[in-house]
Amino acid sequence: MKVLETKGLVRGRPRVGTLICDHADWNVLDAQILEWMGPDVLSAELLGSILEARRTVEPAAAFLAAARATAQDIADLERACDEMGEAEGDLETFTAADARFHETLLRASHNKVFHQLSSIIHAALSYALHASNRASAKRDEALDVHRELVDALRLRDGARAESCSRNILDLAARDLSALMGKADET
Repeated sequence: MKVLETKGLVRGRPRVGTLICDHADWNVLDAQILEWMGPDVLSAELLGSILEARRTVEPAAAFLAAARATAQDIADLERACDEMGEAEGDLETFTAADARFHETLLRASHNKVFHQLSSIIHAALSYALHASNRASAKRDEALDVHRELVDALRLRDGARAESCSRNILDLAARDLSALMGKADET
């Protein structure tokens, strides 16, 4: 019960017992909760919230990474892009490399809070990327923009890196919108 309480699922009250918490109180960034939610992970509200958070954080991280990323950070981002390109039709491999790219980007900003966020949001980011990658008919388009972001970092062009990050997120929004449209049809 203590584990469920720390995840925000239940709350113990003296002389009342254990109460189930409202969904809004659940720790939706927790990997176990996301797994337990199953198909509810694909709710438009949750995926939209993840995308909003990413739109707030990732462009800023990209801008900072243009000035602060080490040669190793850039090599790690490039390796993630290569793995995405080599994944071909393997959605799981593509998504794992895509998640690693975005986590590395947050760390490459060398901002301590963004660095912590990269591990906190890992599960939610992976689920959101999986959903958007599954909906995308053209993963090459996303891969090209990821590579362009790496190039902007290599050239230390913060404005271009920030713009590329926004483009990546626009593609994710488009793909998630298409996925939600398909879910509404069924």
